[in-house]
Amino acid sequence: MPTDLTVWDWLFDSSYSPLRNHPASALRGYTNAITKERVSYAQVKEYSTYLSTALVKKYGLQENQTVALFSPNTIWYPVAMLGVLRAGSSPTVVFVVAAWIRGEG
Repeated sequence: MPTDLTVWDWLFDSSYSPLRNHPASALRGYTNAITKERVSYAQVKEYSTYLSTALVKKYGLQENQTVALFSPNTIWYPVAMLGVLRAGSSPTVVFVVAAWIRGEG
């Protein structure tokens, strides 16, 4: 992996990007094993772009700030993480216990 590229640039905008080097049908994306809901690799880029723009323009997120991602295990987690990275900030993970989310803990 080149050291002169951000993770976002490497994944989506560089000559190394799977989006540039493979047809969309060859890229798996993320699929929820239970619901079968799917987010393609191209959709991850699209939704992460929307999210990062909203975080910066609507909520004032600035470069080098840290964003806590408080989420259960979901196919949308990569969208959130990459949206934060695209904005130039750092995501940090807050692990969630499922029973606590349901109000049982």
